[in-house]
Amino acid sequence: MHHIPSKRYQQLQPEERMTIASLLQQRYTITQIAQRLKRSGGTISRELKRNAQDGCYASQVATTCARQRRRSGR
Repeated sequence: MHHIPSKRYQQLQPEERMTIASLLQQRYTITQIAQRLKRSGGTISRELKRNAQDGCYASQVATTCARQRRRSGR
């Protein structure tokens, strides 16, 4: 019997959020950002939907929002 390794999902780190913010300012697409971070395009898209405020994405605000969601979910 072959063991198929399960996928590991890892939350975005603050450094990755800073990179996302920087690349967005440079007008990178979601696909290009995903490739740079070696993440799924869906991960980047979800991050922007969850943590952008008024159409703007700020890494520190996003990190704070993510931490609050994590705490309230427990």
